[in-house]
Amino acid sequence: MTSERFELIAYLATLGAIVVLVAIAAVLAGFGKYSEAIGVSAAVTGLIGVIKIPTRRNVTVDNPPSQPVPTEQQP
Repeated sequence: MTSERFELIAYLATLGAIVVLVAIAAVLAGFGKYSEAIGVSAAVTGLIGVIKIPTRRNVTVDNPPSQPVPTEQQP
């Protein structure tokens, strides 16, 4: 697996955790447990600070096929 795939999996897992925690906070607030809802919201805030959108990396070729790297020693 590539690191790009791992980044996407980590991003989606963090996003899923945020959705679950927001739902839990909404349920707790609905039952009148506001202090617990605020605590769960703090966890969501921490996850939002950690989340990073995966970026596409561009590969640059230093030596194109028209100018390959020399493999023999030159005098």
